Amino acid sequence: MIRLSTLSGYGLSVAAAAALFWTSQTVQKAQDRLEKATHELARESESLHVLRAEWDYLNRPDRIEMLAQKYLGMQPAGTGALIADADEIPPPALAETEFSGSGLDAAQAIALASIAPAAGARR
Repeated sequence: MIRLSTLSGYGLSVAAAAALFWTSQTVQKAQDRLEKATHELARESESLHVLRAEWDYLNRPDRIEMLAQKYLGMQPAGTGALIADADEIPPPALAETEFSGSGLDAAQAIALASIAPAAGARR
């Protein structure tokens, strides 16, 4: 006849084997997920590298200058476009409705516009 301690030992051995099997399967699934995530990260990194190279290619200064001349009619600024003195800079154009009804004359409105941000401006 089998003793109770032997039967308990067999039962514990089966339970330990089941726990070990469950743990090894869980670890295997986690390793599979990690490998999949690593491959996906490598793919995304390569894609990002390609997009950065394409962005650098499309934003070349000579290309942007050519497109500006072709579609916007812009020309490079010459030396005549530079202002020698800050007093030569014209005051900002005011919207007609920006200060209407405030009782300010044009000089006061210009002074106020130069020190206060516009009503819709964000910082």
